Amino acid sequence: MSRRIQLSIAAGMIGISMLACTPIITIGYGEILILVLVLVLIVGPVLYRFFRTQKGSDRKKGDKEKD
Repeated sequence: MSRRIQLSIAAGMIGISMLACTPIITIGYGEILILVLVLVLIVGPVLYRFFRTQKGSDRKKGDKEKD
């Protein structure tokens, strides 16, 4: 079976499932909250470290310009 046929079948299955009376895949507020918290815990420290490093490099540039 070719890749194009497989994608067509997958798209058809998703389309049919979207027409169902009751949702097959549901995401509630609890799951969204958990996802946001996990993203904050993973990405937050990295962003904090990045901005702290940028702030430090800006200070060093300012010190060099004064000399």
